[in-house]
Amino acid sequence: MLYMVVERYREGAAPEIYRRAQEKGRMIPDGLEYVSSWVNLEFTICYQLMRTDDASLFAVWTDAWKDLVDFEIVPVRTSAEAARVIDPHASPSFVTALHHVNVTIPPELEREAKEFYGGVLGLKQVPKPTGSRQSGAWYEIGANQLHLSVENENGASLSSRHVCFSVSDLRAMETRFREAGVEIISAARPVPGTSRFYVRDPGGNMLEITQSTI
Repeated sequence: MLYMVVERYREGAAPEIYRRAQEKGRMIPDGLEYVSSWVNLEFTICYQLMRTDDASLFAVWTDAWKDLVDFEIVPVRTSAEAARVIDPHASPSFVTALHHVNVTIPPELEREAKEFYGGVLGLKQVPKPTGSRQSGAWYEIGANQLHLSVENENGASLSSRHVCFSVSDLRAMETRFREAGVEIISAARPVPGTSRFYVRDPGGNMLEITQSTI
């Protein structure tokens, strides 16, 4: 279940909150998952989206921060879930956005490909997150991204090139795929703060499915 956690910082507590987070991390117990967060411009309120099947875990987590923060924890549902509750007969639509497209090139062409996308096309290169392969490059195109991956296919019929869709409810989407007999492929390299999995369409094309945080 999703929860919106409203954290109201005690007066002047923001520097200590960030110092503690840098030293000790979020101190979130197993079973409580961080999804995303937003902080107001005055650094007085943080809106944090979290997921858990055991709401009692919030007490463990908030105990480590209660000297600096006042918490309000609200169970929430996605807009897509709300629409299904209001009209259960409506055809479900989980995909909310095209997140990124991944193209692959062989190792010997990595330098030329980077020059093509970054130099010729002029795309803005962005840092790759911890946990991802550091070869290749990621480029930002407005709200979307192009991921350039280095891959030696050696004639393999199945490539890692793929399209990535953001969805409103990752678990519901996974259930929908399983009910349709589609194999779920786990991510080989987990990325902190990101929930995702892969599937292949009937033609063998790979799709990455990731949780939307909007």
